[in-house]
Amino acid sequence: MQTRLGDSYQQLEQALVQRERLNSELRALTEDLDRKVRERTAELAAATRTAEEANQAKSEFLANMSHEIRTPLNGIIGMTEPRARHRALVRAA
Repeated sequence: MQTRLGDSYQQLEQALVQRERLNSELRALTEDLDRKVRERTAELAAATRTAEEANQAKSEFLANMSHEIRTPLNGIIGMTEPRARHRALVRAA
């Protein structure tokens, strides 16, 4: 009986040691996963900022280009309208 009790105690002790080892491994894996999540979150935030800045730069560029194209076209249209009206009047006469 003493032997069985001793064996049971050793098995329990081994199970506790194994449980503690597994808990340590689990803590290490959890910490590693948390670190990876923080890193990826930071990378995503940086990529989001970069994309937003690029989008803002694109919007500003398109607004400037639109203005740069529209301004001379308005001048050309303004100069050709009187001529077009004059031709229409000449044809009608």
